[in-house]
Amino acid sequence: MPGIKGFLADRHDYIEEAVSAGAAAIVVEKEVDNYPGVTKIWVKNARYAMAVMSAHFYD
Repeated sequence: MPGIKGFLADRHDYIEEAVSAGAAAIVVEKEVDNYPGVTKIWVKNARYAMAVMSAHFYD
C-alpha cells in the first residue's frame, strides 16, 4: 500500500509508481511531491487511517 511505512520498506517510495498506474489519491504520513490530479491525504498514522476508510467503504 503506497504511503504506508512498513517493516521492510517505506511505501512512500512507491507513490510515483502508484500514480503512474492510475491512483486517484494517496494517503501519506510525510511530505511528498505533488501530483496533478491526485488527491493527497496527509495523516499522522496511515495504517489507522486506511483501516477507518476501509471500514466506512465496506459498511
